[in-house]
Amino acid sequence: MQRLPPSVLWTGPTSWPPSAKTRGHLTRVYLSVQHLRANQLVAGWMEQLGMTTWQDAVGNICGRYEGRQEGAEAILLGSHLDTVRNAGRYDGMLGVLCALEVVAYLYQHNIQLEQAIEIVGFGDEEGTRFGVTLLGSRGITGSWPEHWLSREDASGVSVAQAMILAGLDPTRIASAERPKSDFSAYLELHIEQGPVLEEQGLALGVVTAINGARRLNCSFTGHAGHAGTVPMALRKRCAGRRCRVDDFY
Repeated sequence: MQRLPPSVLWTGPTSWPPSAKTRGHLTRVYLSVQHLRANQLVAGWMEQLGMTTWQDAVGNICGRYEGRQEGAEAILLGSHLDTVRNAGRYDGMLGVLCALEVVAYLYQHNIQLEQAIEIVGFGDEEGTRFGVTLLGSRGITGSWPEHWLSREDASGVSVAQAMILAGLDPTRIASAERPKSDFSAYLELHIEQGPVLEEQGLALGVVTAINGARRLNCSFTGHAGHAGTVPMALRKRCAGRRCRVDDFY
């Protein structure tokens, strides 16, 4: 069994669907043609490693390398396959491809662990297309808000319509949920997206905590006034009130 060629993993040939406006960058959004092609590629690589593969009801690509006892709980490895616009090549993809390398080693050396290894390539983490994030992991955890099906992209295509066009059934989202008992752990290798490891000359770090994300829809009311003649004490600018909210967070 040959390892995945580096040209496929890191240099992005025509077989790895980039779809970016900037040369050397990637744009791959949820349920796009590029996303579905990426799912097919990853599924093919999984199958080469003796894994059982499936695409779940929200478009995540999944694979399982069985343990010594069939049906054993699994260690889940993976990351996301979608990108922001004009993204780099490592954000998300590194976690999926390195997970494949782990299974490749086990497969090539005929090793089965006590637990199974599962790999997931989440279809949406970034929220680039529909403005709502983590649709892939929300599907697996059973926390997908149903009203998000009506969210539309810049072309007016709703999440529900995009799912149908991709061959998915919006009424079956709940079937993507996996019980916690299926897994013993989740492990994700990810680029740092910060300067600490590089500055300290370290190749790898172990994350013990990460900041969460909270998004608010806010409306600010105010009154426009001349910048040169309205006294500061009498101004009711929206921008000033927004800055106070920013300071609070």
